[in-house]
Amino acid sequence: MAKRLTVQDRALIATRYEMWQSVIEVQRWWRSQRGRHATLHPDTIKNCHQKLMTTGSVCDTERSGRHSSSRSPEIVDMVREMFTQSPETSIRKASLDTGLTYYTIHSVLTKELNYRAWKPHLVQQIFPEDCDIRMEFSEIMLGWKDDWPELFDNILWSDEAIFHVGGFVNRHNCHYWGDKDPGMTIEKMQSQPKIVVWCGFTSTKFIGPYVLHDTMNGERYLKMLKNFVWPVISPWSNIDELIFMHDGAPPHYARTVRDWLDNNFPLKWIGRRGPTSWPPRSPDLTPCDFFLWGWAKDEVYKTNPKTLTALEERIHTVLNNVPQEFLKNSTNNVQVRLQKCIDNKGGYVEF
Repeated sequence: MAKRLTVQDRALIATRYEMWQSVIEVQRWWRSQRGRHATLHPDTIKNCHQKLMTTGSVCDTERSGRHSSSRSPEIVDMVREMFTQSPETSIRKASLDTGLTYYTIHSVLTKELNYRAWKPHLVQQIFPEDCDIRMEFSEIMLGWKDDWPELFDNILWSDEAIFHVGGFVNRHNCHYWGDKDPGMTIEKMQSQPKIVVWCGFTSTKFIGPYVLHDTMNGERYLKMLKNFVWPVISPWSNIDELIFMHDGAPPHYARTVRDWLDNNFPLKWIGRRGPTSWPPRSPDLTPCDFFLWGWAKDEVYKTNPKTLTALEERIHTVLNNVPQEFLKNSTNNVQVRLQKCIDNKGGYVEF
């Protein structure tokens, strides 16, 4: 909803229209002041100018008639009780149930109760038995870091994500009314893939994107490791210290994949049944999930690609230009998250 113009705003708009006699010039000036996405309707410009010319003021005139009783104490109490009992209720449903107008309920919530619409967070479901495994993994990694301070600079974090043509979790219509953030969460589920994208990165280097127009399986994953990943990383100066990390997705668990990792990263890879076992259902502990994919999808979907070709082109544009400081900051954050995981007794660490 557009913010109401102040008296000073209206006066400036009116005087500039009087000076330039051009709606377009006033709109350009407004964008230069408020940002390139700021909008100003032509009728607003003309109304401000007309009011100034006819009354000598741009202030609102006092309205006649009775004062509105739409926010009486009784109505405020009714709305408060309704949203205290069912904070997820929509304003439209509350209007139908009470006979009050949409505007009245919204006005009471925002102006009388100082409520706002909070959106839920999407988090990975964690089972009780996962907590001990997550704590053990965190303790192992932090102990390893104590013995080798450069540990997190020498891990190649990797993962796949699914990108849809205009498809992603939309929380626009998910609201929870209250005077403070309730920390509400929704457990997400995997959806049908459209394009599978793999990426890997350390604190200083980025590999990818590798785009697959098919479902990832063990055979395709191994082919990617041999033909795409290894030719890039094998010349690295730290290849003898490099640790390969991936999660426990089924393609990663294929016998051929684990054999290849054992040969190329002997005792130096993290994953399901690896030398260091990755804890299940732990996207909050890998920078691919708690940083990369969220940021990448926000950037990719800004242009709302309508075709698979446009989507793939946009993915390459975004992931070929990941800021260097993002890599360092996200890998540094792993240590903080591991400690929080221990502090939370293996519980989920917020993104």
